[in-house]
Amino acid sequence: MLQRFVRLMVVLAIGLVMVACAAPAAAPSDAAPAGVAPAGEKQVLDLWFNSDDLFNQYNEKIIAEFEAANPDIDIVYNPYSNEAYKTNLQVAIGSDDPPDIFFNWAGDDTGRYVREGHLLDLTPYADQYAWGDQLSPAMLAAFSVDGALYGAPYSQEAKYFYYHKDMFEEMGLTVPTTFDELLALCTKVSDAGMPALAFGNQERWEGVHYMTIFNQKVAGEDVLAADYSLSNDADTLFTDPGYVEAFKRLQAMQAAGCFGDAINSTTPDAALIQFVNKQTPMYYQGTWIIGSLKDNDLEGKYGMFRMPPMTDDAAKGNQNFVLAGPVGLEVSSKTAYPRTPTASRCAPTPWIVRLPRRVWWPSLMISPPAKAPRSGWTWCSKTASRRST
Repeated sequence: MLQRFVRLMVVLAIGLVMVACAAPAAAPSDAAPAGVAPAGEKQVLDLWFNSDDLFNQYNEKIIAEFEAANPDIDIVYNPYSNEAYKTNLQVAIGSDDPPDIFFNWAGDDTGRYVREGHLLDLTPYADQYAWGDQLSPAMLAAFSVDGALYGAPYSQEAKYFYYHKDMFEEMGLTVPTTFDELLALCTKVSDAGMPALAFGNQERWEGVHYMTIFNQKVAGEDVLAADYSLSNDADTLFTDPGYVEAFKRLQAMQAAGCFGDAINSTTPDAALIQFVNKQTPMYYQGTWIIGSLKDNDLEGKYGMFRMPPMTDDAAKGNQNFVLAGPVGLEVSSKTAYPRTPTASRCAPTPWIVRLPRRVWWPSLMISPPAKAPRSGWTWCSKTASRRST
């Protein structure tokens, strides 16, 4: 269900951004208005995506359907693996020929491109097509800078501990309810001759994820908000002692046997393989691995739990928060077709989706609401009305 929901959100985001980028003119004229291809000339839009084979197959199908509904538009799809994507996008975004539409993360990954003038303000399209009625306001806010919207979010990723149910049963393990219990669990597994957690930090972001949630739980969200937004004075930025204490939590996990050897030379893919092959009973990873777990016949055989609360006095943050963040699609400010659309070739198709709680968190770290709202989704496709959730 979660996998289908994420794919649905990709459909919505691709549809929203493509229509915003390339909707046809309301009426013909002798001269094409700014941002519109001359009559008979196709609009060609480059779409860059941080993707894998699973998403590529689905994205290619969606693009084909979009092109069939909009025959004057060609989408050139360029998928990249995670690290290759980051490198190529950083080079391309500042060039004279950046991709028209591209995947990006919320937060400062978006903020710095806004500051450098690389992103198109999508606020007019969001207002015209009532994106706020169709997408989570919190997800839209995560892609907003100074009141302007710069991205169409399609997914809210979150970090959990995944664990093999049968390994927990065989080893006499129980889900920890506090951080201290997590450390004790790690020691028990380590004493049995294996690391408790898969950890692939070669690309560094897995370690960053640990430190991000530890910073929130120890230093607190108010400290992080002031420092991460750079609103503190330069002399006080990132000087809170909570950051040092947060790093000690990561060191405590290492000392307790949570991690194996050579974590900084282990890739995330290798760490996932270790977990899938039951070389470790647990893995702290994002919701994006659920499809891989299903592909490896683990659906229904694993459990999930959030980072346990820290109960000591040094922990100042909200202990119920989960590390999460939206991803979405953005448009280059240099696109040849930036104008506000005045018409669309296909009628909106309403989709009613009950959002799973685990993907409805606003901002970077928050706890889910008690009840997820219902929204009406629209996407520009001839076949959209035949889709179900």
